[in-house]
Amino acid sequence: METESAGYPSEYLVSRIRGRRAGFIKEWDDITLNPGTFESLIITRYGGLKEEIRIGMLREFQWVYNQMNKKLKEIFKPFFIYFEIKTLTACLRYKMKNEPVKEIESLLSFSLLPEGIKGHLKTGEELPAAVEYFEEETSLFSSGIRGLKNVFLKEGLKGVEERLFRSCLEKIIHSSLHPVIRNFFVFTIDSRNIIALYKHLQWDITSMPYFIQGGSIMKSQFEKAAQSKELSGISELVHRLTGHDTEGQSLSKIETLLRTLMTKQIRTMMRDNSDIGLILDYLWRRFIEAQNLSIIFYGRDVEKEVIKRELVTI
Repeated sequence: METESAGYPSEYLVSRIRGRRAGFIKEWDDITLNPGTFESLIITRYGGLKEEIRIGMLREFQWVYNQMNKKLKEIFKPFFIYFEIKTLTACLRYKMKNEPVKEIESLLSFSLLPEGIKGHLKTGEELPAAVEYFEEETSLFSSGIRGLKNVFLKEGLKGVEERLFRSCLEKIIHSSLHPVIRNFFVFTIDSRNIIALYKHLQWDITSMPYFIQGGSIMKSQFEKAAQSKELSGISELVHRLTGHDTEGQSLSKIETLLRTLMTKQIRTMMRDNSDIGLILDYLWRRFIEAQNLSIIFYGRDVEKEVIKRELVTI
């Protein structure tokens, strides 16, 4: 991560964030049900382009990071690293589609990835070679990844992304973390394991999914549920984690529930640990806002009530 800026005292950053929180979107019903309101918002905030929604989120992440002092940067470094995996794989996807380099440069303009990685992503190197490069240069995300090029050849970029995410989480959860950040990643691991289990059982995938150690629900419990081949195993584990009955629900509804509960957990942590909790809440809500807008963008031809059910209220 880039650390040139010395940053400001935490009290100053918290004060600035309290002011910027007023800019969050509040009237989601109007945006969802009124195409004109949505189009106007996208144009005024993001230039009318879907890609600009993520860039807008990264701009806010970069702003927060650059305001942080050294201590805060160390606390939040795992959070930023985790979210930069999407930036990296999005750039690789642009390469796969032979998009102009300017598209990658635009996405990286507010990225917190190290300059060496950014520079490599901007080269005209063929995709397999680029993936192989990151096999050797992924110490930022993991303690060591081998076979990333083979993963790409067998599973495509989605497989590469999954490998990076799980390796990153395994590295993070075994490192020294602030309690608020640890709670965030424990729930993140639980959520990713639940989604992996759902896909395995619902889609009848023959190979055993990879479950990440470090969540509040033991890895062995997920493995037992996967081996049973019973769909009830999903609802039992989701109920244990969330207290909600999700039997028969779709993957998108379960994902929405998990993100909603993460939002509530962060708000609780914000009351218990005001400064760190407030900063995490701001960053998370920026992510959720971008997710909600992307769902509306892609679902413009879908029934509006269906879209509303997939949004996380923030």
